[in-house]
Amino acid sequence: MLEEVTLFIEKNNLIESGSTVIVGLSGGPDSVSLLHLLHTLRSKADFTLIAVHIDHEWRVDSGKDALFCKEFAQSLQVPFILRKASESLIKKNNGSLEEFGRRIRRSFFEEIARSTNTHTIALGHHAQDQQETFFLRLIRGASISGLASIRPRQGLYIRPLLKTTKEHILSYLKKHSLPYCIDSTNDDAQYLRNALRLNILPALKSCDPRFEKNFNSTLDHIQQTESFLERTAAESFNRVFHKNENRLTINIPAFFAEDSFLHHRLILLWLCQEGVPFTPSTSLFHEIVRFLSNRGASHQITPHWCLTKKGTHAFLTKGFLTKKVTQPDPSHLPTS
Repeated sequence: MLEEVTLFIEKNNLIESGSTVIVGLSGGPDSVSLLHLLHTLRSKADFTLIAVHIDHEWRVDSGKDALFCKEFAQSLQVPFILRKASESLIKKNNGSLEEFGRRIRRSFFEEIARSTNTHTIALGHHAQDQQETFFLRLIRGASISGLASIRPRQGLYIRPLLKTTKEHILSYLKKHSLPYCIDSTNDDAQYLRNALRLNILPALKSCDPRFEKNFNSTLDHIQQTESFLERTAAESFNRVFHKNENRLTINIPAFFAEDSFLHHRLILLWLCQEGVPFTPSTSLFHEIVRFLSNRGASHQITPHWCLTKKGTHAFLTKGFLTKKVTQPDPSHLPTS
């Protein structure tokens, strides 16, 4: 397994020499094996580790996991940082508990990355996580981008175990006599991801022994398709947008000359490059396309950003639309 993970890291250029790597340490088997593996590898490669544990405080005994992680990191002489959910600025939960927990973790990881000038955050996602994520997104009606699922590197985040099976992880832990925590909520099928892991995936594997191999093959095709579409969208973006007064301006006729399949991708790139905070959704992209195709002069797309049209071009501006008060025509006023 050590050789397998080493080759995967090298193939995908996941860790640079001289860098610092934050490792998300939950205390479960995946993150424990990840930290131990990276600790072993750093004796051959020149990089530094920081272990970070996020205590969601959802279980009364969650403090035990935090203590285990601290002691495990110390046994490897790896610096340890603990963060608690009660310290989080994310107070409002509008979605699933799983998504809320993910947002808390990412918020803390990225805050610590900024404070330590770190550009790499390693997570313990493995091959079965990839399968769960694919079917989770399929159920929720994801696009090709969503079905491409988890990548070895996405921004700051790397996943060195992504091609490693759960069986290999457990064997590695047993071989090295490494303890780990068991999260009782992992067996609670009321969470969709757990239901997929406990019920759906075993059923698919029992239906056809070729499931693992064929799933990986299909996922590779989807990821290759997504990579092609990303390149195509980037080329299209350069034809449709240009810089004007330090902002990106869209050429509306050029936008509609591009294949409609690319429209949502172009809008996504536009919003991201202009730094507009938003939740990606089909309805938002449809809304913007409709505005670009009609005669409106301006449109509020988020509480703090609006779109403005001038002739055949449009641009994004930060602020609120103000309703104009129409002054009455003096000729229509009653005479005294």
